[in-house]
Amino acid sequence: MQTLGEDIEMDEQRRDFVIFGGLGDLALRKLYPALLGLFQRGLLTPEDRIIAVSRGEDSNEHFRAALRRQLFERAPALAQVAPLDAFLSSVHYQACDLSADHDWEGLREALAQTAPRLRLFYIATPPSLFIPVTEKLGLYGLAGNDARLIVEKPLGVDFASGRHINAAMRAVFDENRIYRIDHYLGKETVQNLLALRFGNAFLEQLWSANFIDHVQISVTETLGVAGRGAFYEETGALRDMVQNHMLQMLALVAMEHPFSLAAEDIRDEKVRVLRALSPADGGEQTRIVAGQYDAGVDGDEMVPGYTEEVPGGQAETFAAIRTSVQNQRWAGVPFYLRTGKRLREQTATIVVQFKALAHSVFSRSDRILPPAHNRLIIKLQPEEWIQLTIATKARAPEDMQLESTSLDLQLDRRKSERVYGAYERLLAHALRGNQTLFVRQDEVEASWRWLDSVRALWRRDGRPLFHYPAGSRGPAEADALMRRDGREWLIY
Repeated sequence: MQTLGEDIEMDEQRRDFVIFGGLGDLALRKLYPALLGLFQRGLLTPEDRIIAVSRGEDSNEHFRAALRRQLFERAPALAQVAPLDAFLSSVHYQACDLSADHDWEGLREALAQTAPRLRLFYIATPPSLFIPVTEKLGLYGLAGNDARLIVEKPLGVDFASGRHINAAMRAVFDENRIYRIDHYLGKETVQNLLALRFGNAFLEQLWSANFIDHVQISVTETLGVAGRGAFYEETGALRDMVQNHMLQMLALVAMEHPFSLAAEDIRDEKVRVLRALSPADGGEQTRIVAGQYDAGVDGDEMVPGYTEEVPGGQAETFAAIRTSVQNQRWAGVPFYLRTGKRLREQTATIVVQFKALAHSVFSRSDRILPPAHNRLIIKLQPEEWIQLTIATKARAPEDMQLESTSLDLQLDRRKSERVYGAYERLLAHALRGNQTLFVRQDEVEASWRWLDSVRALWRRDGRPLFHYPAGSRGPAEADALMRRDGREWLIY
């Protein structure tokens, strides 16, 4: 995998970075701070243009002043040290009603005002506009000259719709110019997972069903739907979190050693994992528990239930899934996925639990506890770290007693070095034309195909929604899913 560092050099070609939905929440929270970070590093220059496209008339001066306030509010540490005035001078506002042809003519004229440039189009709009915007880019001749298309999830609501969106994008842009974002792939610890696996001989030798007992992937939130009820009714936890973020993490954990760090070699191996996921046929291989939060306590505050926030809401706000990867490396190893809203803790964690020793010298003594399981724990949020738990001797003066000790595997950067944020890293890769951290068409479709089978299993089971109080760890049925295998959820 190509890595990013302060010594990155961009080519001399000037670029137009065009953001559709330039006044939206995603652009304000994530994109402009990330672009400011790249400007500070010299990966964007004053000669490049950032063009915010949105409905409604505005002037560059008024928009830049509003953006300045937003950056100080959302990224104050960066805004105080970055060359903010120079950055803002490269930002331009372009009014465009995406449904109005004459506004598209105006956008085309604005982009033609300079010498030919590399164009990057970021569709930061609701998913319903993905196809219309892409088609207009082709219709108005804006997709040529190696222009690149960057799109956010969700790409569809099932396999058929995901394939339809992909086909519409491929009709205008070649696959090697489409960058489908999953921001989890931009996290430092996710990339470190590949470095740990393929850069350390001892881990690679242990990375199979011979030594691994099971894998857990958890992405949980303490927040509720927070005013996004209409969106969540269309997606639910399965579509919102499992189909993209969690399956991408599973693929990175389970993939075979790629031929090289080239984007296509890594993505080829991820696709093979997604296609090898056990189909949800109602047997022992794949099981699902879905839930919905009721009113409860978050800290010291009473919070409403989902149906109070979304009257008549039917979406699942929690999902726990047991599945497996049907190949030689992972035969018999269960993978457990767990995600939910209004839970006790916020976390995104991968836990790889190794098998216990078949025989231990310590088991001969009834006074010594057997060594705990070795675990590799990869924490992605709210903080990022990697740990390996091992057994060591406790500091007891008499008997040999064991305790579990954590080795911190996080590579401490220089304290003065500002690390790349997820979006900053992803946008830098898009500017460089490196697709390693982006999702390919067949990855999207393989993920949807498997998730559709899980949803079909859920429907065959009567689509039960098990309720749980806000502030808890989810429905009791999810714990029962683990106990059925003699295991428990590991929370970090």
